[in-house]
Amino acid sequence: MHVVKQWIANCPSRPRAVLAVCAILLAVQIDPWWYSSIDSASYLSMARSLARGTGPTNFGSPLLWYSPGYPALISPFFLFDNRPFLGIAMFQWLLAVGLLLGVYYWARQVSPDAAIWVAGLTVVNHGFWIHFRRPLSEIAFMCALIWVVNILRSLAGARLEDGLPRPSKDERDGPGRPSSDLHSLFGGRLAAGAALTALLCIIRPVGTMIVPAFVVWAWLEARAGKLSWLKAAVASAVIAIAAGTPVALFVAHERRVAAELGGRSYADEFHDAARSPLESYSRGVQLCVSDMGRVCLPGLFKSHGTPGDWTDVNMLVHVPFCALVVYGWFRWRRRGNDLFAWYMPFYLLLIAAHAMDTGARLLLPLLPALFVCVWIGLDRLGPRQPTLAAACLALQAAVGGAYWLAVDLPRARYNAAQWPSVEAMAAEILNGRRGISDADVRDDRRLMLELVLDRPLIGFKR
Repeated sequence: MHVVKQWIANCPSRPRAVLAVCAILLAVQIDPWWYSSIDSASYLSMARSLARGTGPTNFGSPLLWYSPGYPALISPFFLFDNRPFLGIAMFQWLLAVGLLLGVYYWARQVSPDAAIWVAGLTVVNHGFWIHFRRPLSEIAFMCALIWVVNILRSLAGARLEDGLPRPSKDERDGPGRPSSDLHSLFGGRLAAGAALTALLCIIRPVGTMIVPAFVVWAWLEARAGKLSWLKAAVASAVIAIAAGTPVALFVAHERRVAAELGGRSYADEFHDAARSPLESYSRGVQLCVSDMGRVCLPGLFKSHGTPGDWTDVNMLVHVPFCALVVYGWFRWRRRGNDLFAWYMPFYLLLIAAHAMDTGARLLLPLLPALFVCVWIGLDRLGPRQPTLAAACLALQAAVGGAYWLAVDLPRARYNAAQWPSVEAMAAEILNGRRGISDADVRDDRRLMLELVLDRPLIGFKR
């Protein structure tokens, strides 16, 4: 026990070792198999169409439904292999390591004592691991988001460590740092932030919530004298354009294609959901409250009832945990002005308006900020905080590893053995020797057959 306590106490002073262990835990999950899901099948179809120069199309349809950012990132792998699952898995690992390093860098500025634990809990997490193994946009979005936050925060040279002195203007400019150099540095960082913001928003349009968050953050930085009002205004306009342009182009494309085909786009569905009656907002808030606990607390990722049911027994855990997060957020705000802290409420307002049950996926991007809120909310525990964080980290690794070894990995290996029969069935269908009926395939083989045929099966509503 003494050895464990000593290891926990030494973790903050040995961050490289802890970060390396986290990266290794992710690396051991890299394999050449497809962990299937409906959304990942669509992403793969879009990526393949881009690589072939015929896209983007989603199972042969120009109505994409999903944003093309992530498919564009993985499309080069289809230039070398028709089923490049190993290459995509390695790319997912690189994104996850980028996220790990980005979270650690960010958390070290916000709450130095918590940095290594926040970074570790973000990527050693059962919910995170489920989506890490699948070719889904969550990991790319989270990686882009944390580096957008890091780059944009640097525009003001903000130092948010509680209690540390602020550099004076002379110290910021200093000898050898003429005003022109500082303007050049500001412009370079703003350009990098704008480019990454555009990528963030084309991966998932919900990234546009960085715009109101940045406007609030920049205004507070300017009011505190750490950023000129002119630079705050210019930066806000640039980030708004960078975020809004790709999303506007994508929405316009979807609406045009939907009108031509007589269908509906994802934007139409979201618009209708956001204008739904008050009970829909209650459902959305309940989902957000429930999902906070599901993504943060070890072993509770599947602890939920009917969406919108506030009387579900799991809410006895999720509601108090959400209250802790809210309490920690307000204390965090009093300590300093952080861009990620402002991103949280705008993001939550948007997904609560949508009120869609996505299996807690939508809360994953907030994991770093949620853990900072919890850490600050529990700061009265003092020296017991690292012990609690280490216990949560160990439990998350145990739960996530057990689920992978007992459920996900056997399923992926079984599906991999089905590819020859699925491809043979697809060949018979394409040659007209076999028809499609619901009896032909079951479970994941249906998705595999759709992917080979690059179209949805008859009678199956996607």
